[in-house]
Amino acid sequence: PFIIELSAGSIQVLGTSFNVKAYEEGDRVETFVRSGKVAFHKPGDRPEVTFIEPNQKLFYSKNDQTLIKEETDADRSLAWMQGNLIFQETSLLEIAEELEHYFDIDIIFENPALQACTLTGTFKNNAYQDILKKLSMTNTFQYQEVGKRIVISGEGCQQMN
Repeated sequence: PFIIELSAGSIQVLGTSFNVKAYEEGDRVETFVRSGKVAFHKPGDRPEVTFIEPNQKLFYSKNDQTLIKEETDADRSLAWMQGNLIFQETSLLEIAEELEHYFDIDIIFENPALQACTLTGTFKNNAYQDILKKLSMTNTFQYQEVGKRIVISGEGCQQMN
């Protein structure tokens, strides 16, 4: 079998097309299936296997070892392969992580409360400067670019009750 070994578990490929996001410095492992089936092997003393089928996504937190499986649109999840970045109620932290890996830049938050703010936007073949400019038009944050380092600042977002 084709097995992808991760620092937090492993993914066994069972005749499929899929994607994996598992950055060493990040807390989260994310995988989804477009066709076929994969098995996620949770690490630890009592290994646990979770199967993921088409249009399903799995999130695993390395820090608290929680596992969430949910339905997804696999075509939307693969949009990055055609130069599209799609954020649907996505936290600013997740957007920043995506931009860091996609464009090889560093993003720093002056106010950690901004990381939880959620934003929505679709971008096709945009430079990261254009993406940040358009997202900042929500008045959720401001940013300043110094070389390949982006500093995000602001008061934070309003929580809806």
